[in-house]
Amino acid sequence: MVVAAVFFDLGDVLIRTRERAAMRALAARSPYGEGGVRLKLRELKRSYELGELGSREFFGDAAATLALPPELSFEDFRAMWNRWIGLPVPGTLAIVEQLKFPLYLLSNTNEMHHQQCRSLLPLDRLFRRQFVSYRLGTAKPELDIYAKALRLANKRAEDCLFIDDLRRNVAGARAAGMDAVRFRSAGQLSGELRKRGIL
Repeated sequence: MVVAAVFFDLGDVLIRTRERAAMRALAARSPYGEGGVRLKLRELKRSYELGELGSREFFGDAAATLALPPELSFEDFRAMWNRWIGLPVPGTLAIVEQLKFPLYLLSNTNEMHHQQCRSLLPLDRLFRRQFVSYRLGTAKPELDIYAKALRLANKRAEDCLFIDDLRRNVAGARAAGMDAVRFRSAGQLSGELRKRGIL
């Protein structure tokens, strides 16, 4: 296989996610508790990740759904929501910096989390384009998101490698015709890339 491009997932490949930290922060301001907050936000979060809601719409709907205090501002909410985003995954950025191929991001994420990640990582410098679910209106592992990303990148599936930490998203990429690696650690990824002769 001659690799023409590499597509990277974002969460738990490039940067750690901490869903529970966000849920705890919101639960502290809601009468529903951590489990109730997670359950009540499930569908709203999905709509937000698909771009069906803007950030302020998501805030308004979440505040009503969770019975958050009326004095809670959008900025307060964003700070709690962004606790979901942790620190960079050790070693992955160093690998990305070494790759001499066109690199793209392909992530299920929402506007606030994407903005937070862009403030913590040099995504704009490292990736030619960032394909994110809230802009594409579809999400992994649906075949449509891989097809849209490949079309926008002007790449053939069989010439591309996709890296993700979730088995279902790796399976989706393979179903779309891409080579794919399930990420577990930077060391494991380095080995997979070396096996393919691209590191």
